[in-house]
Amino acid sequence: MITFIFLLVITVLFLLSFTKRRILIICAFYVCYGLLTVLNADTVPILGGLTIYRLLYLILLLSICLRIFQDDCFLLRARRWPLASFFVLLLMMVVSSFYSPSNTVLSFDDPAGLCARVVIISLLWIAASHIQEERDLLIFATTTVIVSLVLSGWVIWTAWESDFTADRGGILVNENYVAIFILTGAIPLIDSIYVQKNRGVRVFCSALLLCVVLASLILASRGTLLAFAVAAILMAVRLRGELGHRRMLTVGAGVALVLAAAAFLPGGGNFLSRLDSVDIGTLNERTSIWSHSLDYFMHTDLTKMVFGQGLSSSASIISPMLPDVANYHNVYLQWLMEQGTLGLMVLMVFLYAVVRLVLHSNHPLKNMMIGWLSLFLVAGLGNTVSDDHVFWILFGVTIGASISANEWKNAPQQTVRGFLRTPRLTSSVLRSTGGS
Repeated sequence: MITFIFLLVITVLFLLSFTKRRILIICAFYVCYGLLTVLNADTVPILGGLTIYRLLYLILLLSICLRIFQDDCFLLRARRWPLASFFVLLLMMVVSSFYSPSNTVLSFDDPAGLCARVVIISLLWIAASHIQEERDLLIFATTTVIVSLVLSGWVIWTAWESDFTADRGGILVNENYVAIFILTGAIPLIDSIYVQKNRGVRVFCSALLLCVVLASLILASRGTLLAFAVAAILMAVRLRGELGHRRMLTVGAGVALVLAAAAFLPGGGNFLSRLDSVDIGTLNERTSIWSHSLDYFMHTDLTKMVFGQGLSSSASIISPMLPDVANYHNVYLQWLMEQGTLGLMVLMVFLYAVVRLVLHSNHPLKNMMIGWLSLFLVAGLGNTVSDDHVFWILFGVTIGASISANEWKNAPQQTVRGFLRTPRLTSSVLRSTGGS
């Protein structure tokens, strides 16, 4: 029965790749990956010898190929993506694999190897390619909320089975990984509470947010919760001119009430107890990892300072000090150690380009995109979020949505042939046709 359901889903998504509703394909991928890797990690469905994820990759690539032929403006719009810094990042990742200290970095089966990392980072342009209309972002945002609510309900249910006494809910999946999915879906809820004028909608979103926040407090991922708080504050500050001081205070008080209520519900005390834990001073050994890694970096030769220690180098650097630990727990430190100062600089250029693109966007859900970017940029201080699929999917979606809402939206319809012309010839054609 399950196999039949997934076969039916694959068939429907295949047909959608021929339509303008291809946003539903990346939404389906997000749902499958977000739910199955948490709720069904050990028995991921396999169809025809391929996991559901790999089948969806094939459909995603087919959808992109079809869009190139169906949408004459697609390649023109893609030129506005931050492709230069992105492909330099990708190139540096590939090059660093050849001087990596890991023996399995080039293996297809290594989840931290080159092949897996290239597939994950490629989700940026794959996701961006599936944003075709302005409303597509709303559809994807709704998907993140649905995944967040399902995972929140599962976390609360799991904690309830142990009378909320189990550490961090008693789940057997990395709590930080689950918290990222849950709080990603909380950003659209926060945005709705801020901007919706209908009181009933705001109350409904507040009730959903209460469920999401409670699940997050049970998981007690301190760094991710801090990143969410920063994102919520930045979103509110940006809207202070539109909302006015009175409504800003009202909305802020409502959100604060939701957060306070969640803290007093069963399981909400998990987060507070972690703040009193003995490892708070070292942030679960993170400070030791960071100081050791930076000391290692400062005492290496100049070449490795510039180009890094190589892909998947964390095991050989950290494990001698902390056995069974092979994670830098900081996305910026990870790129510094693996690809050197050059890699960190390129990463910062890429992130700046994405943030600048969103800030200059006129998309109606711009504030929500700012919240997503803030969440991941701050969460990266305590986690290697760039290793997760959701990081590149969210960045790709924000890039695609920002471009679709900008000047290409009102630009004259140009064809792929125009894309092949030089900029000077393209400008001449526009002037001759009265375009601007």
